[in-house]
This record gives sequence, C-alpha cells and structure tokens, in this order.
Amino acid sequence: MPVVSVPVWHAVGLAGSIAAATVGQLATFSTGEFSRSSALFYVLIVAALVVLWLVARRRPSRWPLFLWPFTILAGLAGATTVAPVAAQLCASTIVLGFLYVGLTQPRGSTLILLAPAVATYSLLYSSLPHGQMLVKMAISALVWAASTELPAWLTVKLRFARAELARLAATDSLTGLANRRYWDEQLSRQLESGPPAAVLLVDLDHFKRFNDERGHLAGDEMLVAFAEVIQRVTPSGDLCARWGGEEFAILVHQTSQAEQVAERIRREVPHGQTCSIGVVRNRAGEELGAFMHRVDLALYEAKAHGRDRIVVAA
Repeated sequence: MPVVSVPVWHAVGLAGSIAAATVGQLATFSTGEFSRSSALFYVLIVAALVVLWLVARRRPSRWPLFLWPFTILAGLAGATTVAPVAAQLCASTIVLGFLYVGLTQPRGSTLILLAPAVATYSLLYSSLPHGQMLVKMAISALVWAASTELPAWLTVKLRFARAELARLAATDSLTGLANRRYWDEQLSRQLESGPPAAVLLVDLDHFKRFNDERGHLAGDEMLVAFAEVIQRVTPSGDLCARWGGEEFAILVHQTSQAEQVAERIRREVPHGQTCSIGVVRNRAGEELGAFMHRVDLALYEAKAHGRDRIVVAA
C-alpha cells in the first residue's frame, strides 16, 4: 500500500509521464527529427495522459497506478515510428517507470512490468547486433529490478516502522494497555459521535502500602498481573487503559455489561489485594473532562465507603 495517498500518486504519475513526453519532444530538435508528425504525436500523447488521469484519479485501488509506467513504455514504442533516434536517447526514462512502481506497489511488481519493458527496449535498439542487444538489455533489467524492489522494500519497512511508532505512542510501556493520551483521544471520539457507553475507573486499594512492604519491583509485577486480569475479563472490542499510577480505565460499549465486568475485576485482583471501582454511563453531549470527573467521584465514593466495592453513579 502506498505511503502517499493514491490520488497524489496519480498526480505524480501524470506529471512524470508528461515530463518524459516533453523531454522526448525536445530531443527531436537535437536529432533533427522534429516534424509535424512528431509534434502531433506529442500533443496526442499529452491529451491521452490527461484523459487517463481524469478517469483513474478517483480509483481507490493502487493497481490503476500501473497505468503511468505503461504510458512511458507505450510512448517510447510509439515514438520509434516518428523519431527513432530521439526515442533511443530517452530510453533511460524506462527506469523512472520502474522506480514509480517500486514506490507505489508491493514487492515483486517488477515481474508485471519487466516483459513489456524488455519488448519496448528491443524495439528501441532493434538495429543493434544481437550480442550487444543482450548485454545492454541484461544491464538495464538489473537496474530496473533494483529500481523497483529496493524502494518497495524500503516502503514496507517504513510502513511497519510508522505502525510500531504509533503503537508505542498509544501504549503504556509497563502494562501494555493503552496509555492516558490514547484513552483521552478514543473516549473523546466516543462521546462526540458514538452511542452511549460506560466507563469503569479502577483503583488498587492501598497500593502504596503494597509497594512499601514488598518493594517497587513487586509493585510493578502487581500492576502487570492486574492489567492481564482486566484485559482477560473485558469484552473484545472494548478499550482498557492505564489511567495513571495504580488506576485503570475501561470503556465498555455494551452498558448492560458494565457492572458484570466490574464485578469480575473486583473478584480477580491478584496477590490477595482488593480494588475499588466507579462505574458511570455517559450523558448525551457530555464533554470528556466533565464525564471523567463524574467517574472519578464514583471511584472516590467507593473508596470512602470502605474500598473493595463498586459504586455505580447515575
């Protein structure tokens, strides 16, 4: 999948193809092949490129992007009939088509373009002796393959790197749950456009004392183990996050399941510890700050009434 959007790549393909055709037309002046036929051929090529762009630019698939390297090949093949020497001078533009494929298509796409490129190259240099033709074509094919496969490989690496960076930016490094930043983004979207949902705010009771008695390493192990419990009992598709310190937040889309999820979490706190939970359903049009304030108050009430309990607020 292209890193840049498909419509942008279509614009790049159009510009590159027109540039290649323009270079070819200018080459006819240096070879003495400029004529009415070559000028008409150039105008027709540019008109055809614009029509192709108008048709293909709205296609969401990446496969129509192959049109642009094929137009370079077709243009070179056609140019041999009106300006064969100029067409030979412009043979290196084939590599631009392969580079474009490498930037826009999956690895292995060289094979799709290689056969028509070889045919075009053979047409351009048909006057060469057979041995010279084979040497020239072999070198060119190696350059074409490298021009396609190296960018395609780098694009895949870049895409994975971007995905990994996005994952790390949204993840709490200790527990593997979503972090506070990602939680705020997702909950804001839910409040703005999503259906009603419930939020559970969970706090490990007396966690500071647990840390003091057993050490911070044991405290970290406790947080990781508790995060695993939360992930296991939370319905698939719902969001779990480390809210901060020993506090965790869960977004439950099916509000009828919220209390059941909260009770399972309360019962399965590891290492013999307990937790307090506030459960609140959002109100229509409620902002993030106001909503989380209500959830925090519900949690505070659970802790104020003895801990190891669930408080469901209206």
